[in-house]
Amino acid sequence: MKSFLAVTVIAALILAVVVFAFRNQAPRFVSVNPTETPVPKKTLKIGESEVKVEIADSTEKMRLGLGERNSLADREGMLFLYNIKRPAVFWMKGMRFPLDIIWIADGKVVQIDKQAPHEPGVADPDLKRYISNEPVDAVLEVNAGFAEKNGIKVGDPVVIP
Repeated sequence: MKSFLAVTVIAALILAVVVFAFRNQAPRFVSVNPTETPVPKKTLKIGESEVKVEIADSTEKMRLGLGERNSLADREGMLFLYNIKRPAVFWMKGMRFPLDIIWIADGKVVQIDKQAPHEPGVADPDLKRYISNEPVDAVLEVNAGFAEKNGIKVGDPVVIP
């Protein structure tokens, strides 16, 4: 009986310590769908069109890109910025819809890969790679058809926020 009482007292003390230690911490919620949390967007001008862009400003955002999202609003996109111009390689890992990939260097469109299809069920080593033809300092991902619909072409100016 004494050992049961001792175990109960110790358990109560441990519980009290845990509750005391975490009493001022806010609960943490992790979203499994990146589109659930509103992300601040900036407006980019490309040619005569404007696009609200989410900036991929961390290694994790750059790695994930628009992957695992179900859709992208019209006239919205994701902008990848690099500190120095460099060759860039993209793939459609985790994508659920097709994209136009617009490669940018020195404030101009230098290449457009139109209608890059999503590749559900394709193993990572077999996914198609999209490679810049020259070093770039930014890449814009938008819905497939955006470049055609808005007359975006190589040489168009890009004003990055």
